[in-house]
This record gives sequence, C-alpha cells and structure tokens, in this order.
Amino acid sequence: MNTPDEIEIEKARMCGNFHDVEVSSLFLKIFYNVLKAVVEDPTANLTSPSLIGSTGMIPMTIISTVPDIADHYYEFIVHADCDILISSNFWKNSYASRRIGAGLRELSRKVQQNGGPRVVVKILFDRGSVKHLAFPRVQVNPDEWVNLGLPSKEDIPSIDLEVVNYHNFPLGTLHSKFLVVDRRIGVLNSCNIQDNSNLEMMCHIEGPIVESIYEHAILTWGIKLDPPLPTLHSLVTNSPPILSKGPEEVSVTLNPSEEAQAHTSIQTMDSIGKILNKAVSTREQTTSDAPDDLAERPFQSHRKHSPKFFPMALVNRTPYAAPGNVSLYTPQNMAWLAAITFAESSIFVQTPDLNAAPVVSALIEAVKRGINVSIVLCLGYNDLGEMLPLQGGHNESVVARMKMDLNERERAMLKIYCKPTVILLLIGEDNTDHSFV
Repeated sequence: MNTPDEIEIEKARMCGNFHDVEVSSLFLKIFYNVLKAVVEDPTANLTSPSLIGSTGMIPMTIISTVPDIADHYYEFIVHADCDILISSNFWKNSYASRRIGAGLRELSRKVQQNGGPRVVVKILFDRGSVKHLAFPRVQVNPDEWVNLGLPSKEDIPSIDLEVVNYHNFPLGTLHSKFLVVDRRIGVLNSCNIQDNSNLEMMCHIEGPIVESIYEHAILTWGIKLDPPLPTLHSLVTNSPPILSKGPEEVSVTLNPSEEAQAHTSIQTMDSIGKILNKAVSTREQTTSDAPDDLAERPFQSHRKHSPKFFPMALVNRTPYAAPGNVSLYTPQNMAWLAAITFAESSIFVQTPDLNAAPVVSALIEAVKRGINVSIVLCLGYNDLGEMLPLQGGHNESVVARMKMDLNERERAMLKIYCKPTVILLLIGEDNTDHSFV
C-alpha cells in the first residue's frame, strides 16, 4: 500500500474530473492507490483512466429484496428514450426477469403509440456454457431468451434487443450488476436477475459519473454493438438530474400505485411478509403479527444537499479466468485496502462473505491502531463453497481467527453483527444479507 505525500495527493486530484467540488484527503489517498494499479495495467479498470474519478449524486437507495429492485428497474425501462444497458451475473426466469420483460413490452407499446424512434436494449449476463470454451462472449438467440423471461422480438416491435452471454472460461465470472438508461441514469445493485430471499441494495446514480458507468458497460460488452447505441456519439450526463430536488419536493420514479404501496401497505409486518414471500419460489407463505414499528420503508429518497454533486470513483476489475488467488493487484482491491489502511476513526463493512486474506489482515491492523470496526456478515451463506481450498473459509472461522489476533481491549473495538437473524424471524426461510457496503 502506497502512502502518498502532499504532492502526490494533488496529482491524484488533478487526474480526476472533480471540477470545483471539494475532495477529502481520505478519498484522494484511496484514489491515488487506484491510479497506481491502473498505471500498471491501463485496461484493468474497464474504464478509461480519465473517467475513473468524477462527480455525481445518489438520489435514492433501496435496501430490500429483488422484487422491489426489479420494480424500480421497470420504471426506468418504461421511461427510456434512446437506449438501455443491463448487466447481471445470474439471469434466470424469475419475477425480476419477467418484470424487466414487462417493462420492455410497455416501452415498445409507448414508442409505437407515440411514433418515436426505436429504442436499443443490450442485456449482458453470465450463464456458463460449453460455447465459452471457444468464445467468452456468445450471442443469445431470441428462442433462448424467451425462456429467461424476456419478450420475443414480435412482442417488442419498437425495440432492438440484443443479448450476450459472457464468461471467461473457466472461472472468469461477469459479476457486475448495473443498469444504464439513456446515458443519463445509472443503477448499481448487489442482486442478480433471479428469485431468492436475499436482502439486497440498489443505488440510483446521476451526474457525470454515469458517463463512467456507460463506458464500463460498453467495454464489458466487448463486441460489435449491432445496432449501435443511439447515445454513443452524444454527451447527455450534464442534463438536469431526474431527481434533482429533495424528498419533500420530488415524486420518485414510482408510479402512484406503487408509491402508495411503498408508503402505506409496507408499514405493516403482514405486507412485508408478502413482499418477502414474492422473492422466493415456495408454496409456503408466511405472515407476522409483530408490532408495526419494526417496519421501515425500503425506498429511501435522500435529502437535497449542497453542492449538488460529490466526488465519486468508478473502480472495477477485469475477470480473471485461471484458478488461484494471484490476481490481487487490481484497482478494486487497492480501493478496499486503501480505504481500510487510511481510515481515521471507524470502518463499516457489510458483506455476505468476508474471507479475503488481505482484507482480513488489514481490518485486524486497523483495530490494532485504534479504529472502531463494525462488520455485518451472514451465517451459513455458501459455507460449503467457502470451505473449498483457496477460498478462505466461512465467516465463523474467519471471525474466530480475527479475535484470536486481538487482545481484550482490541476485541471491544471489533463488532460483528449477523443481519439475517432479523429476516429469519419475518419469513422463516434461509435468508441472506447479500448487500455490499
């Protein structure tokens, strides 16, 4: 890990498109180490170096199950004007895929009704196939994608849909999950397009940083765009944000019926049970008579702040196909390690699994130097897979090892939480907190 001096920090600032937005010293130290990794391999971040550092805003976050996030996807899709890019790791015929399919049908109907230009849609996912032995990116035929919850070409006459299955054999997984609409709106989320009972997180992003996400999407696509994206030769991220007002003034991207549902029916535990039941494929439906004050609205529109935009960096990593843990010096890894190394007072980590040896060691060192560390983990999530060689072990064993390296005073500064316990009480399923912070 490189500790930059004041001159290097200033050089890092100049490498980003931050304009007159104030950038913290901690951010720049992290950004500096990201850039060092990019110097070693300019393609490692899957984004042009000049677009890594930028500014943006997050008008809304959703912390809920996949159906709520899929509903938000639907609203973005039906309001698109030019093009849509969607990426997911898994893609299965599910509520989420059918909701996206319904959005595409409605968008096509609106375009046809209004006589507007055709909308171009690109969907990228990773469904391992023997075809990947020869080519990492494989075109998906319409006959195949209709079995995944997507509409046939005949159902969307005003949309040009292209679907690609991307996997670097044997282990180079496409793990990005995002949505880009009209080169103006970006959505980053933790969930795949599938049915499960995981707790997930979604961030709605606007501003210049969307340009970085847009380019990342194109570079990840990696083959000819046929047809090309209508926005490919335009620059539209400087247009007014969709959610530029505060929550008191703005009507968020939910239609009235869904907004009412999010605001009222979700207030009861029974309604929450229905939402969570929708996320799993089971005949068992559960309810709860627990006090209503446990309920929280999953759609959180953030308060307006000044300045409107704040510094952001889009930090990625390329897929690494070979077995083993040698692909460590990547921009994304450096961002994590730098954030932990240069933390000044506290660290909060929320993840299903925590077993990457460099991160675990860095967190232990942070505690030893007096940093309060809080970690939200899952119990029992993918334990069999994490116990395989080179995987680092399951969470319980990792936490036990961490505490063994700390004395009594230091252990008090390391707080471990198990989020899924609360969800278990609500719906009685094997649930996982899959959101990442």
